[in-house]
Amino acid sequence: MWIWTGVVGAAGLVVATLLFAKIITTISVSGTGRDWSMAYASRFLGWRGGFSWKVPMSPAQSAKPTTGFDPKKVHKGMKMLRVFSRFTALLWKRTVVDEFSCVIHMGIDDASSTALLVGFVNNILGPWVSLRIAPQCTAAPEYGIYPLWDRAGISADFHATLKFRLFDISSAAVRALGQVAFRKA
Repeated sequence: MWIWTGVVGAAGLVVATLLFAKIITTISVSGTGRDWSMAYASRFLGWRGGFSWKVPMSPAQSAKPTTGFDPKKVHKGMKMLRVFSRFTALLWKRTVVDEFSCVIHMGIDDASSTALLVGFVNNILGPWVSLRIAPQCTAAPEYGIYPLWDRAGISADFHATLKFRLFDISSAAVRALGQVAFRKA
């Protein structure tokens, strides 16, 4: 009898450790012009994994031909998009951002056009960083969009480290599926 109590207690401890241990994920994107690379790394308990790759940036990339419009597939895709959107919103509420850095240098070879472009990009990314990223950060996020007045080009460096738990992922998935499944028409 005592042996089974110990086994059940140990199994409960293992499950609790797995559910509430932090998953630490680091995402990096950097590049200049058409030469870009992306990478991610994850740590969970003693496991470490990651991958990095070069992003092909070619205007000659071909798209797969479509076979036609299917309203059922569109409806199913919209429903899955709604589930994914709710899932990411629920998971984001429980995510902690340890590090965030987004630095972009861009120019169009004309000072006035460069100023307009930098202002436009800053108006899009600034509120996103201030209202969505900064409240989740443990330290102040590094963010900047800088003009290249003397040449045309773009270079960027993005780096973020996120922390969440396996319990947060499963809870967000169940809640998102439940919200869509029991949504009132």
